[in-house]
Amino acid sequence: MARYVVSRVLQAIIVVWIVTTLVFVLVRLTPGDAAQVLAGPSAPQEEIDALRKELGLDQSLGSQYVDYMSRVVRGDFRDSLRFHESAMGLMLDRFPNTLKLAGIALVISVGLGGLIGVGSAIHPGGLVDRGGKFFAILGQSMPTFWIGLLGILIFAVKLGWLPAAGPGDWKHYILPSATLGWFSMAAMVRLTRSAMLDVLESDSVKFLRIKGLREREIIFKHALRNASIPILTLAGLQFVAFLSGSVIIETIFGWPGSGRLMVESVTARDYTVVQAGTFFISIVLVLVNLVIDLTYGFIDPRIRFG
Repeated sequence: MARYVVSRVLQAIIVVWIVTTLVFVLVRLTPGDAAQVLAGPSAPQEEIDALRKELGLDQSLGSQYVDYMSRVVRGDFRDSLRFHESAMGLMLDRFPNTLKLAGIALVISVGLGGLIGVGSAIHPGGLVDRGGKFFAILGQSMPTFWIGLLGILIFAVKLGWLPAAGPGDWKHYILPSATLGWFSMAAMVRLTRSAMLDVLESDSVKFLRIKGLREREIIFKHALRNASIPILTLAGLQFVAFLSGSVIIETIFGWPGSGRLMVESVTARDYTVVQAGTFFISIVLVLVNLVIDLTYGFIDPRIRFG
């Protein structure tokens, strides 16, 4: 198990280094001049050149990369070109909002989706199974942004039950979290149903029934655990997608999260925030995948002892 953990940690470090390097290169190769954008369209050339020198953009790409990596090791990504604050500090301020949104969406997706999937597998062809299939098809057929706009129109504008945008109390989390989690919840329903059906039809479950174990104990103690590895894999992928791909939801609902900050920074050529945000999010995503991989070892002893 120790060798497995060490190998996964080394792989995670390599992945973060590759992502950090790719972002550095892509930001530098993107058309446009950060100094020109920061100085303004009417700024004289002398001011632009001075700003380029101040930002280190007048150096060669290799020199910029060495300086950049030395700062990354120290956790220094310089100040934001727009806000004149620490780029990493801005990301750390915004990320908790995205993390809360992603966490609630994951609870909705895994909790409700898994419950419907288990119910569908227990009674194939029943009311829960048919309703779950319809719910899954409906959720995966509608674009996320359209669901968000429709939710605002119905529950915020027409009925007035929920706020339309912005952070606040628990009511502000319902619409964006449900919108973010519905599409993934449909996939969770289908995967849970399929995995549970395979396990419930296996010889091991038939043996447990012959031994006289109660059906509820067989389902939730034995069958669900055996079916949990693909479910856990999908849940991890969903959480990663929620953290890195919630920018559409954050834009629709005016949510001050890290995804929205990244998009605004790319538009404004604020490359310090882009680099800091990409580095931080890649660290988080690698850690999430690492935790999931290590969890496999506790669920399946074959992985732990292998």
